[in-house]
Amino acid sequence: MSWKTPKALDLIVSCVWIVFLAYLVIQSNSFGWDLHVYQQAASRLKDGLDPFDDDFRVRIGSQTARLPFIYPPLTLYPFMALASVSKQFAYLTWLVIDLFALWSLNRIWCRSFLGTNLDGRWAAFQLLAFNASVYTCFATGNIALLEALVIFLAMEALLAKKDFRCASWILLASLFKIVPILLLAFLIWKGGENRVRAAAYGFLGFLVFAGANFALLPKLSIEFFYSALARSDNRINNPSLLAFFDDLSIRAPILNGRILYLAAVSVVLVVSYNALKQWKLPPANEHLLFAMLTLSILLPRFMIYSYMQLIPISWLAIQHLRGNERLWLAGAVCMLLPGSYLLISHPNWSAAYERALGIQAGVWGYASLYAGIAIWTIYVFRVMPGPKLNNMNV
Repeated sequence: MSWKTPKALDLIVSCVWIVFLAYLVIQSNSFGWDLHVYQQAASRLKDGLDPFDDDFRVRIGSQTARLPFIYPPLTLYPFMALASVSKQFAYLTWLVIDLFALWSLNRIWCRSFLGTNLDGRWAAFQLLAFNASVYTCFATGNIALLEALVIFLAMEALLAKKDFRCASWILLASLFKIVPILLLAFLIWKGGENRVRAAAYGFLGFLVFAGANFALLPKLSIEFFYSALARSDNRINNPSLLAFFDDLSIRAPILNGRILYLAAVSVVLVVSYNALKQWKLPPANEHLLFAMLTLSILLPRFMIYSYMQLIPISWLAIQHLRGNERLWLAGAVCMLLPGSYLLISHPNWSAAYERALGIQAGVWGYASLYAGIAIWTIYVFRVMPGPKLNNMNV
């Protein structure tokens, strides 16, 4: 069998996807821990108890852990329907929803951003890229896939200059994780003639939702606020730039992680602004993906499953390197190798990385961040005047 045969590659990748999805179904009792937190929190609220009072005991693979509920209290009500069903049934139902969300995402990516039919290479890349972020979302039962779908519906509406539709999608995406409200800045930047009014409508809606939380559930809203501030993840769960510098300052106390983070943010913002000013690369919507990439790199908290939002621009960046076989191969390996091993080692990620690779998990755990910065660097080299990467397709 030749690896160069597209049909053979498509068949192999399809089989791999089927195997991993089958594994999630067969071992469903060991997966979906984030969803189980949503269930238990909704059940606790339904019984008149405080969902923020204590962490919830969940099963992660063969181990158990305690995880908190970290979303605004009003967001618990959509999960009330799952509070009375078994964990296994809830997870399998959620898995079907996630698969539909991923299918819808692929349609949007193909239609509005990639402009091409997707094949086995894309399916393999999507499964493995950014520490297997898509598979991780399936495994955890997090809402990240639905969030990504809503965000890209907003970006598609933005490209079509449908300002109020874009604002509505951004508002919906920000109800759970709040951070997507920053995308209203993209609406003001690239929207149509109604962009300012639409952004004001979206921000006002966000304030109304926040106010409703404090008006209807004041005690729980205050607890949510403080628990969100106290939440601290790093390394493989939250491979963000701030977490990286915080980790670095722990390992080298002479360094101030927060100052380094602010300095890095300043540099990235200045370079990205200049790159966007000089952007002349087709297609026109690729610069929007670059802006999303920049924001994702700079956010103080960006969880592993959220990196799936960077899959389209990463795929495009690697395609731009195809004029240089060495760079293309290096880029593909850097993007896929961590995810390949994560699928095998899941859910004992950090320990497995350290055992197999002999690299401290505190360094290797930020592989997704390194990949994101590498993709950002590729685009900066393509856009900015001056030396270009050798033989790069520009």
